[in-house]
Formats: sequence, C-alpha cells, structure tokens
Amino acid sequence: MKILSINPWIYDFAAYDYWLKPYGFLNILAYLQKYDAQIDYIDCLGQKTNHDAYGRGKYYSEKIAKPEAYKNVSRRYKRYGINVNEFKDRLNPDVKYDYILVTSSMTYWYLSVVDTIKY
Repeated sequence: MKILSINPWIYDFAAYDYWLKPYGFLNILAYLQKYDAQIDYIDCLGQKTNHDAYGRGKYYSEKIAKPEAYKNVSRRYKRYGINVNEFKDRLNPDVKYDYILVTSSMTYWYLSVVDTIKY
C-alpha cells in the first residue's frame, strides 16, 4: 500500500514553531509502516528562516490574499512554510498512491488544507 501524507501550510496572521509537529498524524503513519505501508511524507512546515538550539523558530512566509471574512483585519495574512513551487516539486505525478492523507493542527487553518488538496 502506497500512501502520500501531507502536513500542509499554515494560513494565518502569525505563526511560530514552538515544537509544532503533527504528533498524532505521525503516530498513525508509524503504525501504518509496521504493516508494510510505504509512506511518502511532505512537511510543508519544514522550512524556517531561523531557529534556536531547540529547533524552535520562524517559518518562511509569503504574503497571500486575505479571505473575505478577514478583509477588515488590518494585519498581513500569510502562508507559512515552504513555497508553492517547492511543494509542487515534491509531488511525483508518476507515483500512483492508494491513499492521500492530509492533516491540520488547527481547524481554522482549513483553507491551507483546501489549497493543498487542489494541487
């Protein structure tokens, strides 16, 4: 069984990595590997601009358009994590996956999940 698993970007006004890892998702993937699942993992939050000795740090970010619900908020809305081209480069159109699993750490980051699925 071949599985593509994705930890998508964060779309928000601010984001900082204080050990933000999808622990439950990674446990599920480890469990599936025990039963011979082949896991390909793309971590869209894998790129930081800097980090401290403990791995905490600022994510790379790009300004993106605000959703309509946030139009009146006077802050910049951003995509945190790797850029879109890097994400597309990591996708392999020649591989036929049995399952594609996408997670999200926060419910209100659903727009990044939607965009991830579109690619």
